[in-house]
Amino acid sequence: MILRPPKWINLPLCSIKYLLLGFFIYFIFFKMSPLQVEAFLKSPYNLVADVKMLKFFLDPSRITLTTLACLVVLSVSIGNFWCRYLCPYGALLGLLAYASPFQIKHNQETCINCMKCEKTCPMSIEITNKTILRSPECIGCLDCISKCPVKGSLFLQGPCNKKVWPFVIPIGTIITILIFWLAARATNHWTSAIPPEAFKQLYSALF
Repeated sequence: MILRPPKWINLPLCSIKYLLLGFFIYFIFFKMSPLQVEAFLKSPYNLVADVKMLKFFLDPSRITLTTLACLVVLSVSIGNFWCRYLCPYGALLGLLAYASPFQIKHNQETCINCMKCEKTCPMSIEITNKTILRSPECIGCLDCISKCPVKGSLFLQGPCNKKVWPFVIPIGTIITILIFWLAARATNHWTSAIPPEAFKQLYSALF
C-alpha cells in the first residue's frame, strides 16, 4: 500500500530538494569563478566520475548498502520518494515547469467532485480546488486526466488557451531530446575531446 503523507509533513519534506538545489546554485554560481568551474570539469576527478559511480555500485560499502536499502523501502512505501523530497534536479525541473506552455485545466462547472484525480495523482496534488494545475510537483503523467469520469472536466491546455491532445507532451519530449542530440552531434559536443589513452590511464588508477 502506497502511503500518502499528510499535508503538514509533506510540504516541509518537499522543501528539502529546493534547499539542496539552492545549495548547489549558490556554490556553483556565486562561490566558484568561471575558471574554477572549467578547471573542475577538466579535472581527473570529474573525468572519471562515471567510472567512480560504477565502482560505487560494484563494490558498495556498508553505509552505501544501508542507504540504498532505506531508499528502496521508503520508495516502495511512499510513491516517488526520491523525486518528491530529495532530488535537486527534480526541483529544478519543477521550477522550469512554470514556464511550460502546457497546463492541465480543470473545469469546475462540470466537475462532480469524485476526487478520482487526486486519489490517482502520484504526487498527492490537490486538484479539485484549482482551475489551472500549475504546481512544481506535477510530473506531467496525465493520470488525473485519464481517470476523470467526466469527459472534458480535466484536459491539457496549450498556448492561446486551446485544448491539445495529451500525447503532445511525450511526443514533444522525444522530439526535443532528438533536437538537442542532433545539435550536439553537429557541433562536435557529443563526443569527448579527451583521447582514449588518457581515459585508460585514469581508469586504470581506479581498479
